[in-house]
Amino acid sequence: MSKVIKRQLNKIELIEEKLFWFLSLSVLALIFSYGIFVNKAILNGKYSQDFSSSITGLSQELNNLEYKYLESKNKITLELALSKGFFPISEQKFVERGILDKALSLITNEK
Repeated sequence: MSKVIKRQLNKIELIEEKLFWFLSLSVLALIFSYGIFVNKAILNGKYSQDFSSSITGLSQELNNLEYKYLESKNKITLELALSKGFFPISEQKFVERGILDKALSLITNEK
């Protein structure tokens, strides 16, 4: 009877030891994962700030380019175009794609 009890106690101790190591490693894995996730969250916040400042700079650059474009567009006059060799057209022509046949056709604007 004592041998059976000793075997049972040894089995219980073995199970307890395995359970202890399993739980210990699980806790260490969770702590390690927590550290990685906190690190990623901090890096994402930093990258977000960097992107925000980058977007602000690009937005300002875009506004400057739009301003230059509008300024240049407003300088174009009929006299300037004629002096550069452009000429007025007598009849406008448009290219149109049909909805069903997907073929191109030439339509003239008759006045």
